[in-house]
Amino acid sequence: VEVIWLQITSFDAATYKDTFTRWEQMGLMHSYRAHLIMDDIHWLWYTLLLVSMMSLAMKKANAPAKSNYLLMLPIIAGPCDALENYIQHVFLSSPGFVTIVDPLPLIGTLASITKWVFALAAILVIFSYIFKSKINKK
Repeated sequence: VEVIWLQITSFDAATYKDTFTRWEQMGLMHSYRAHLIMDDIHWLWYTLLLVSMMSLAMKKANAPAKSNYLLMLPIIAGPCDALENYIQHVFLSSPGFVTIVDPLPLIGTLASITKWVFALAAILVIFSYIFKSKINKK
């Protein structure tokens, strides 16, 4: 939870440095670095999954072609996640976190917020089309 909170509320270098220093003192930075290994590819599979699920749900609900623009939701979310991860790697690339400099935290946080908003919107769209297709069957 604290990682997600960091990703969506830390707009400046001081906040990131303070958090990373605290995590380092608690012995948590190894785990944070390790999570990035999986997180680096995570965006790709969930983007593909969300686009596929959304396409299927839209097809089953007989959505008009003009609704296809909604497929951009996960297509935007995924690369925003990749950008956020890249910035995290920059932050962790040198001792003492000297690479955490403004405006990188702002850019990373805005990318993270965009990721979460667009991914959650995609999930809501999927459920709404599933619901619509169930209603249409009755």
